[in-house]
Amino acid sequence: MKRGICVVVLLAVLISSPAFSASAAYASELDRAPVSSQAVAPTDPIIPPTWDIVADNFESGSLAAWSAVEPSRLSLLPGGGRNGSTGLAVAVGQDDAYIYRSRVAYAVEGYLTFWLNPNGVALPEPTPNYWPPGTSLCAGEVRSSASDWWPPLVGFYLRKPPGQGYQGYIAYPKASGYFYDWQSGAFALSDGWQKITLGYRIDTWVAVWVNDTLVRSYDSEVVHDDPSGDVIEFGKVNTNSSSTPSGSIRLDDVAFQVPRVDDLWVNGVNGSDAYN
Repeated sequence: MKRGICVVVLLAVLISSPAFSASAAYASELDRAPVSSQAVAPTDPIIPPTWDIVADNFESGSLAAWSAVEPSRLSLLPGGGRNGSTGLAVAVGQDDAYIYRSRVAYAVEGYLTFWLNPNGVALPEPTPNYWPPGTSLCAGEVRSSASDWWPPLVGFYLRKPPGQGYQGYIAYPKASGYFYDWQSGAFALSDGWQKITLGYRIDTWVAVWVNDTLVRSYDSEVVHDDPSGDVIEFGKVNTNSSSTPSGSIRLDDVAFQVPRVDDLWVNGVNGSDAYN
C-alpha cells in the first residue's frame, strides 16, 4: 500500500514539474506543425571519392591518345594552361572542333572534370536572342555509344549575353526532349581559369560544380535514353548556325571519373562464370 502511494506521489511531482510541462508543450507543437516542416530535405549530390578512368594534363605534348574533330584548330600550347602549364587551345568558329574518347567505361554514374578559361572568346548574340543554345559554346559532354550517341547524358554550355559577363548552364534529357537550362539555370563564370565538373547518375540526377562548389543540380524528370555513359567530348563540341564565335578558348586537366569502390566482396563458392 505504501509503495502504491509513493508511485502516485512521484507521478504527480513529475507531471507538475517545469521540464515535463515544456516537453509536453513541445510535443503538442510538433503535432500541430505542418508535415512539410518535419520532412527531411532532399540531399544534394556530392562528388564521392573517385577513380580516374581518363586523365590528361597535356604535359606529354601529344594528343595521340584522343580522337579529334577539326584537328587543325586544336593545339597544345606550352604556357597556355593552368598555372603556366601546357594547355589545350581551341580556335573557335561556327563549326565544332574537339577531342574525344569513346568506350572508356560503361558508367552508370560519372563525372567529367576539366579546367576552362574563356580567354576573352567572342560569343556574339542577336538582340533579342530567342534561342541562346544556338549561339552558345558547348565545352564538354558525356554521351553513350549504346545507340546513336544522342541525346548526351549531360552537357556544359558557355555564353556571353550582350553587356554581361560569361555565363554557364547545362543541358540534359527529359521525357519531353533535350532540355537546355539557360532561362533559369545560368550561373556566372569568370574570364579566367575555373574548374568545371559535370556529374550524372542515370535516370536519377544531373549536376554541375564550379571550383568544387555545387551550382546546379536536377533530380526531377531526368530521363536518360541509355543505360550508361562511355563517351567524353571536350573542346568546342557544337556548331553555331546563327552566329560566328571567334577567338580561342583554353582547356586543361581533363578527367573522366567514376565512384571508387574500396571493398569488393565476391562469393567464390556459389558464384559462376555465367554471372547468375
